[in-house]
Amino acid sequence: MRNWLLRGISLLMAMVLLAGTVCAAEKSHQPVDFDEMIFTPFDEGPLTAALDELEALCGPDCSEDSQSRARTLYNTIVSEYERLDTLHSLAFIHYYLSGTAQEWADAEDTLTEQGTRLLDRIYAALRKLAESPCRGVLDEDQGEELTNAMMEYEDISDEMKRLIQEENRLVQQYDQALAGGAEVTINGKLWTDENLDSADLSVEDYWAVSDKLDEAMNDTVGETFRELIQVRTEIAEEAGYDSYIDYAYSCYNRDYRPKDVQRLRQAVKKYFVPLNAFAYDSYDEDALNDAWESLALEGEALMEAIQPGIASLHPDLERSYAFMMEHQLYDTDPRPGKLDGGFTTGLGDYGSAYIYNKPYGSYQDCSDMVHEFGHFHQSFSDPTPALWLSSNMDTAEIHSQALQLFYASSADLFGPASDDFFFAILSELVDAVQEGCLYDEFLAEVYADPGLSLDEINAVFKDVSEDYGYYYPDGQDEAWFWVRVPHNFQSPFYYISYAVSALSALDLWLCSLDDWDGALETYMDLTELSQDIPFRAALRETDLTDVFHSSAVRNIAKALKSLCSGEEVKYHQSMVHLVFDSVTYILITAPCLSLLILLAVFLVRRRVRRKSREF
Repeated sequence: MRNWLLRGISLLMAMVLLAGTVCAAEKSHQPVDFDEMIFTPFDEGPLTAALDELEALCGPDCSEDSQSRARTLYNTIVSEYERLDTLHSLAFIHYYLSGTAQEWADAEDTLTEQGTRLLDRIYAALRKLAESPCRGVLDEDQGEELTNAMMEYEDISDEMKRLIQEENRLVQQYDQALAGGAEVTINGKLWTDENLDSADLSVEDYWAVSDKLDEAMNDTVGETFRELIQVRTEIAEEAGYDSYIDYAYSCYNRDYRPKDVQRLRQAVKKYFVPLNAFAYDSYDEDALNDAWESLALEGEALMEAIQPGIASLHPDLERSYAFMMEHQLYDTDPRPGKLDGGFTTGLGDYGSAYIYNKPYGSYQDCSDMVHEFGHFHQSFSDPTPALWLSSNMDTAEIHSQALQLFYASSADLFGPASDDFFFAILSELVDAVQEGCLYDEFLAEVYADPGLSLDEINAVFKDVSEDYGYYYPDGQDEAWFWVRVPHNFQSPFYYISYAVSALSALDLWLCSLDDWDGALETYMDLTELSQDIPFRAALRETDLTDVFHSSAVRNIAKALKSLCSGEEVKYHQSMVHLVFDSVTYILITAPCLSLLILLAVFLVRRRVRRKSREF
């Protein structure tokens, strides 16, 4: 899931959006094909004119005519910003489709600068509106709480604008290096990322060459990563934060803190790292690969093959998918030159969204498209305008990962290998929990010490990854493949979203074993919430388990181990159950603890008395 505001300027919205927003009643979807969406540079004139007039209007008085005019200007500002955001999404899509072509890199860079500067200007104007007698315009649209929060908005500094542009430049530098790939010469043979995938090698030789390519890529982009750490540390300081991790967690609109994640990571190491092997051994990968090869699905054919399984789940999902197909709001072709990766981005000006994916050529492509469609449906349905939208990634990843499980449980695309497909998805989510914690811990360590050399960063990754089940040859002091994970460069501290959301997706799916229809309705209720609702708040709204509860990770892992081992699964866990269990625990144990304390005091006093008599 991609929201371009998260790359730098989300700080401007973090405090404001935590106040909450009020969404419009419905969303209008424009029946426009992607190929008909014409990209043009953003004309700032109408927006700045509306801002100038609004600021001049916000004086000490507010007549009925002034209120009406302020409302018109506000609506113009919202719609113009929607256009700016949509143009940035279009530029970003074409940037990926073209393999970082310079014209699209420049367009994306220009729109990032405009977005940073103009959003700051918009919030400054709306702050003035919130302080004026015409504040009712904001109250009506977004509620009094957000209007009050707007009054606390502080203008972004020129230094922050400079740092954001520098961050964007470095991210593009990484994108272009990754697109170029790596190459090494081993025993006189030139190896690249491309020819390795088609080579006929033993498993041992394959990984030996892959490791060397990772090391070469590490050498290419490692210093870019170190520069990004420096720039982001300065961004956090400029924003008034003690550390970049605290800044990043705030920008992601999270209602949990790094200390909560530290405890979660310990539970994941204890219960999920050992589970990984059970999950991986629960399906026949060869049978699944054979089934995929027989289907020979790619591009349009894959999208059509997925459609019946999605349609069978819920009419709303069916409608969203049909709209996406009809208007070609996706690119899943295995075309050379596309950037690696996949994302979904909103196209608010058209009331729709877009899925980009560079396929692997394996059954994973089916899983990835279902994952991205989970994002598409929610973005397609949410009427929140871009000006007030800050997608909460933790909640958003439940939309995608839970849909993968529901789809894999019901679709029979893979025929006799459909059970293998389900357990492959299950294994993928178990892995997501582990990897999410791994990369969050790795980044927490390196950002805590911005002066680390590249060799030291590689050593940190090796040490941390070993705690999550990775192992390396004797004598190897560093690990390099972390540079292949774009999130580490593009959106640091995002990856924990995969972990917490995967736990919630697994919790929801386990509940479906007793009540399929109820669990699916809970999923749909979750997708109807605004994209910016924080993670734990979304869990409370839908009565899902709080995965930060002390027993949640253990209970989910225990049920999954039984499932992967072919044993009976006993799972009756929800937020209500956890609260009940906690209250019951307190009610039962509190009297017992009181009795034990009284008994201990009694025995101590008896002992004191006995000693006094002895003397």
